[in-house]
Amino acid sequence: MSYRTDTASIEGPGTAYERLARSIARRIESGELEPGAKLPSVRSLAAWNAVNPSTVVAAYRVLEREGLVEPRAGSGMYVAPEPGAATADEEFGARPGPDPLRAGPTGTDPDSRGTLPVDLATASPSPERFPTEAFKALLAEVLDRDGGFAFDYQDPAGWPPLREAVADWLAETQGFRPDPRDVIIVSGAQQGVDLCARALLAPGDRALVEDPAYRGAASAFAARGASVEALELASEGLDADALARVAERRPFRLVSCIPRFQNPTTCSWSPERKRALLEFAAARDVFVLEDDHVSDLAYQGAPGPSLKALDRDDRVVYVKSFSKILMPGLRLAALVSPPRLRPALARAKHDADVGTGGLAQRALELYLRRGLHRAHLASLKAEYGALYRAALEGLGRLAGAGVRVAPPGGGLSLWVELPPGCPASALAARAKAAGVLVSPERSFRRPSPAAPDRHLRLSFAAVDRAALDRGLETLASLLPARR
Repeated sequence: MSYRTDTASIEGPGTAYERLARSIARRIESGELEPGAKLPSVRSLAAWNAVNPSTVVAAYRVLEREGLVEPRAGSGMYVAPEPGAATADEEFGARPGPDPLRAGPTGTDPDSRGTLPVDLATASPSPERFPTEAFKALLAEVLDRDGGFAFDYQDPAGWPPLREAVADWLAETQGFRPDPRDVIIVSGAQQGVDLCARALLAPGDRALVEDPAYRGAASAFAARGASVEALELASEGLDADALARVAERRPFRLVSCIPRFQNPTTCSWSPERKRALLEFAAARDVFVLEDDHVSDLAYQGAPGPSLKALDRDDRVVYVKSFSKILMPGLRLAALVSPPRLRPALARAKHDADVGTGGLAQRALELYLRRGLHRAHLASLKAEYGALYRAALEGLGRLAGAGVRVAPPGGGLSLWVELPPGCPASALAARAKAAGVLVSPERSFRRPSPAAPDRHLRLSFAAVDRAALDRGLETLASLLPARR
């Protein structure tokens, strides 16, 4: 069949990827595309519709969030077995906010109060915790100081003073200071992942990801035409022997991992597993993509050094998000490149968007230099540390019902093991009907009927103590032993 967008969708509202997503969604909802049907490759669909491949990737992501399609590692994109059963990648989910056309003088929408569910799925701070006043003052200062230059084209690798500030921040907090020339400012951590894929992967190359894992890395690798393989993640990290067995079958080019407070399992790799991965990478000529999203939020001790701090062979591409726990919509992160990859990653950044916006970069540089980020993190650690302990205490009371959780020591989520005979997806569906949102294990697994479904990722990032308590009480009432 043809996957060209029809005239109505071409002339309809929205962006190109939204129109393409609607066109495919109509075919799925009408039954024209049956559950399990394989969809065209990104390149084929882009060629048929005369659009950029990134447009197709964005359309597929929309459909995946809506539960209409699912990726299968190494195979492609398929219509979901149960279209409409949302997998909801909340990492990029927009939250309801005030309606500026209906809001009162304070910018609030009184009609929406009390109608939202308890959100234990979203893994980024709520807007009420954003340091908006501090950033507002910095933006005004930058505009007064730099005027129109803040809106001019920027160095594709980033505002040089910010790259210096990031290098100093990493030296203070992560135990290594990169050459500022190796720091590339990117539009969010996901762009850092995408640039790594652009620089290191060609069609037919192989990349390896953790399982379960955040899906953004696998999607970026697949968009490059790479074959993506997932390897089961143990509580101590990926097993080097298992990596070697996979590499013996067919070599791979890149390993993607989150070695501290991993998403979704919250585990932190042991020192032995970190060293073993770096030794494996050096011996096999493999690069490692390290995604560091919330290592700053440690409540009990420290999660250990980053892989980049241990890297002696320049094998690690390190991505550090600032907007993740600052203001997600700010879309600012830093990529630290091995010197040998600097030209390739710099070209990839230029080709992707020419450069990240200068105004926000200049404001972030002042934010880091003046210690405001350090103070904001201290405030978040105090607030989230209290929620973390409350969540552990509440879940501890459910041990008699078969609920188990290993304290990760930090981060914004807990990985909750459910009792036998209680599938996480089914419990998540019942919880949603009862007004509580959680993320089941299968949302982070390779699509398969045999995929494990014993865990929930329960996040306390977007709630206060009262909402957390309500959410835990609701979940307790839905457990088999309690119903």
